[in-house]
Amino acid sequence: MYNMNIKSFITLENIGEVSKEIQSTLDKSKASKKEIADALLLLEETAVRLLQHGGSSITAQLHTFLGKIYLKIFAQGEPYNPFESINSWDNDSEDYLRDLIFNAHRQDLSYSRRKGQNVISICVHQGGNKKLFYTFGLMFAGILMGLIMKQLPSGVSNFLADTVFAVFQKLFTNALSLLIAPLVFFSIASSFASLSDGSEIKKLAGLTMFFYSLINAFAILIAIACGYAFYKTVSIPNFQAYLTGSAPIPEHGTDYSLYSIVTELIPKDIVTPLKNVNILQIFIFSTFTGCAMSMLGERTSSLRILFSEARDLFAKLMSMVIFWMPYIAFAAMASLVYKSKLSSLTLLLSYAGAMAAGCLLLFGLHVILILCFARASLIPFLKHVPSFLITPFICPKRSVILPSSLNFCKNKLGSSEKVSAFVLSFGASIHKSAVALCVILEVLLFAKISGITITSYLLLKLCVMTFFLSFCSNGLVCLMAVLPVANIPMSLIAFTFGIEDIIDRLRTVINMSGDIAVTAIVSKKTRTDK
Repeated sequence: MYNMNIKSFITLENIGEVSKEIQSTLDKSKASKKEIADALLLLEETAVRLLQHGGSSITAQLHTFLGKIYLKIFAQGEPYNPFESINSWDNDSEDYLRDLIFNAHRQDLSYSRRKGQNVISICVHQGGNKKLFYTFGLMFAGILMGLIMKQLPSGVSNFLADTVFAVFQKLFTNALSLLIAPLVFFSIASSFASLSDGSEIKKLAGLTMFFYSLINAFAILIAIACGYAFYKTVSIPNFQAYLTGSAPIPEHGTDYSLYSIVTELIPKDIVTPLKNVNILQIFIFSTFTGCAMSMLGERTSSLRILFSEARDLFAKLMSMVIFWMPYIAFAAMASLVYKSKLSSLTLLLSYAGAMAAGCLLLFGLHVILILCFARASLIPFLKHVPSFLITPFICPKRSVILPSSLNFCKNKLGSSEKVSAFVLSFGASIHKSAVALCVILEVLLFAKISGITITSYLLLKLCVMTFFLSFCSNGLVCLMAVLPVANIPMSLIAFTFGIEDIIDRLRTVINMSGDIAVTAIVSKKTRTDK
């Protein structure tokens, strides 16, 4: 790790010189031209906002850590978070365009208050595809380890599988379970609390949410169809020895009636849902909390900041836990190969095949939606979109490729610039239909592995939870939230870690395809309304 002061003082007059000096340094790094341009844009927009709010003694520094490059901005002055209005969507605000820029890169931005300074961190470079190759390498190393363990004395192999590897997996799942409830609560409450009251934004957001909800619902139906089609004939080896940290198998008297599902929506108290990690009740309570904060407006501004920072805190803790995912993939694959037949690896291929088929069907749905609602020629979409979707597969971060997406929708599809900016930015935040697809497919697979029967009422409950949680959570958080509902062992989440990076790229491609389709539809609808 190295630390270098780029400029001791930044003003509105010399910010151009500072940018050039930072650019000359970044040009020598592994950051791409696109990443450097984005970082300099964020530096200028952030510095201007800080200076406009009385910031003084603003300095910029570059840091590298574990292959990542960060640009940090330090500003003396009163506490001020330049990203506080990032979700306001108020197009009447003079900072509307600046907020769009920040929102597009929200995953790469963070704010904190340290020693009387406002500290802004901009992630310039993520370190390429090292994680992908590293995870794959450890997965195959785990397979090799499992084969070696089959040749070792049973006492040694059982010690490795049941003590060493099982302990690591148990610690990992315990850490995830510890963070899931507060992360879901603060994430959902913060999302609803940031809703804007602008009438035009409400209309645009309502139209956008309708189509994203429609795609989400179809994604879940497609997942059910693909799951039953691909998992129906697949043979399930004996996984019982592999299932560490299993959840209890539901008793025969478990009530999955519609009455039970409805009456359990509202918790009797605040503590019990958090204690029992009842994500459905947490979702309901956090939604009410966020809506109430939005209705109270400015009176809850301090509370919104607190919730936002709490969300960032638990998200950071979650990322620290997920950092160990490649090593857990190694332990999981080693135990899986040792304790099961090699035919069990075909389950991964079945899951990957179901995911690929689901993604193709979702892409077909996007085409149908454009045809039905935009009533536009499909030639521009089918001609240009497939080649463009290579970009999100290579760089699976929609926020990073948002500027390219904006230009694509405007120049190739003829969408309104204003609508494109809103829908794509909004979609990068809440549209995760491919996550819903992936979660349902994994739940159905894990239920089959565990020997758990998914009844119609239980499937309905899982689908409703997945539908709503996929708007506010990433794939892992959403999966962890729904597994306990079906009493599926949490340890099974490690089963797909080995191919998670490839699946994540597929998810990003399909989510991006949906964003482009909804942008085209909403742009057409708003023109027609006018």
